[in-house]
Amino acid sequence: MSKISIKGILIGGLTDIISSSLLGIPFVVYVMFSNGLAHSPQAQTEVVTIIHASAFLYSIQLLIGLSCSVLGGYISARVAKHNELLNGTLASLFCLSIGVYSIFSKASSVSLPVQLLLMAVTPLCSLLGGYIRLKQVTSHAKP
Repeated sequence: MSKISIKGILIGGLTDIISSSLLGIPFVVYVMFSNGLAHSPQAQTEVVTIIHASAFLYSIQLLIGLSCSVLGGYISARVAKHNELLNGTLASLFCLSIGVYSIFSKASSVSLPVQLLLMAVTPLCSLLGGYIRLKQVTSHAKP
């Protein structure tokens, strides 16, 4: 049996990205309406600027994204049904590839050190998701 579950990694990675996007939408809408940007032609740029200027709002955005990475790692480990830590961690590959792309395309509005820090933390969050699943499995296995 292979240690890596391609199916688990794909489903976990997609769960991470899709859940981050879906949970981020209400947050962005809140920022838009609370700052009167609903009809602004440059709302996207302005929202990013507002979020990054506020430690509180930026923390919420990071919490959403990193929590979704934990979820993605958990789902990956659950689908894999083996090697939970490895498969949970590998679910972060999608996010990491997006991070690498944004560094080389200069598409991100955050500094390079922050991007690198987030790229280091993301696999740890996915690993945490795999760890949570591993603990679930091992606690059910004990009588």
